[in-house]
Order: sequence, then structure tokens, then C-alpha cells
Amino acid sequence: VGIAGDVAVEELAPLVVGEDPRDTERLFARAESRFRATGFAGLAARAYCALDVALWDAKAKAAGVPLAKLLGAPAARFEPHPPG
Repeated sequence: VGIAGDVAVEELAPLVVGEDPRDTERLFARAESRFRATGFAGLAARAYCALDVALWDAKAKAAGVPLAKLLGAPAARFEPHPPG
């Protein structure tokens, strides 16, 4: 994850750990307020994106469904190719 992950953990994790991941609007508002003074460029933007991904993943896990299904994707269907 690198530096952006470090920023996300150090700066944003305290704002969201232990909170309901389904309350994304409130949690994003908290994250936005953290970076309002510096703006959303560079590492702050990457950290915010890392938080976004983590919250969607937590939301799907809380719902007990794959993230793709939570986002409305149809069930994947594929036919395996026979060996050879």
C-alpha cells in the first residue's frame, strides 16, 4: 500500500475504526474534514481512495455478500474450457 496506506492508517483510521461501515456518507464527511485544510491532492487523495476501498469492502463483508453483488453486478457466469 505504501505511503498512501500509511497516511490513511495514521490520519484516517482513528476517524473510522469502530464505526458502522454502512454509514459511508458520515465517515467520508469526517475524512473530508480532516483534509479540508490541505486539499485532496497527492497523498491525501490516495489516502482518501484507500479509505473508500476499505469502507466498501467492510460494507460488503458486513452484508455477507461479495462487493460486486453489493454494487449491483449480475452474478458472473462462465463456462470452463475443457482441459487440453
